[in-house]
Amino acid sequence: MDVSGKQRKSSICKLQNSGAIRTLTPAELGPLELPNCFVSSTQRMHTGVHDNSHLPLESCFLLSRHTNLTTHGSRQLMNTPSAATVKSPESSAASALPDALDPSFLRSLSSRACCFFLDYDGTLAPIVNEPDRAFISEETRQVVSALAAAHPVGLVSGRSNDKLRAFLQIGGLFFAGSHGVDIVGPAGEEIDGPDPVTLVGPGALEALKRARAALDAALGDIPGYLTEDNVYCISAHYRMVDPAQHERVRETTLALLQELPLLHHKEGKMVHELRPAVDWHKGKAVEWLLQLLRRSSASADSLYPIYLGDDVADEDAFRAVQALGGVGIKVARGSVLSDATAATRSLEQPQVVHFLKALVDSREGASVVQQDSESAIGPR
Repeated sequence: MDVSGKQRKSSICKLQNSGAIRTLTPAELGPLELPNCFVSSTQRMHTGVHDNSHLPLESCFLLSRHTNLTTHGSRQLMNTPSAATVKSPESSAASALPDALDPSFLRSLSSRACCFFLDYDGTLAPIVNEPDRAFISEETRQVVSALAAAHPVGLVSGRSNDKLRAFLQIGGLFFAGSHGVDIVGPAGEEIDGPDPVTLVGPGALEALKRARAALDAALGDIPGYLTEDNVYCISAHYRMVDPAQHERVRETTLALLQELPLLHHKEGKMVHELRPAVDWHKGKAVEWLLQLLRRSSASADSLYPIYLGDDVADEDAFRAVQALGGVGIKVARGSVLSDATAATRSLEQPQVVHFLKALVDSREGASVVQQDSESAIGPR
């Protein structure tokens, strides 16, 4: 990639290096040759690489080709629209995360007493244009059912628990919906833990209702826009919205927060989320569930947590399982750099079912996942 002198003349770039930021002068910039990067406009990040040759550098930022554009992970590194974020090549020790399907890793897991925490969208189910059609395959359903028969399994998702149950149609699972706020046991029973209504508070619940109505009123005229109610979280989806309207969705969502201080904003893959402004997230839910499982398990502290997730919201859970002695697995397209996530291994989404099946097979034998699907998943 070549950056012309005209572009450099008015450019000030910030270099992020292990948390330290310094300013590069135009002279220091020189002709940038960054084979693993491309320029992307800060107007919005969409899919693919756009021709930004007409854009001044101050309206662009630099992204590693290893970055998954749909995660918007790079936006977290940008504090101003004029900032270009680049890695220092001489000091970066980032490397691609090892594959979770590595045979030696799978063998190490087969000898452990494991418990699994799984995200739904982008992990068990592929990302789709219409959130209501994020279905899992029958193979995935059978494998997750067999996994739950052999190990404790919890779903930790931004979706509501009711939606997760409808999608999965599998018994024997723990659920931590609405980004971990709403935790229930395998039979749908309430567990002696954080009460979601108390945790969130009546004020925030009312704010969520107001947010949904306000978003629908302000953005309902945009073709492809969808407001999704996940009980303790409101999601503003814009995956099917014309890119020219993406900024309108973002600005409307952020402006709404000025009126609703009990909520805060999180951004995911083509979605803006409004959540209660409380100290709770997927990582907290994983910590709490693991404590519960370890208290009731004969394996006690040896229970080994494994978390699979694909989005920014899953980073809290990756950090939690690492602190608890387990492993986080980032689900992404292509390789994932070690400094781009708190996970320590990676998988592509179509490989998730193969990873889980390999662990089922090593524990129970291949016949477990070949049994009749109706007996595997129980009554629907």
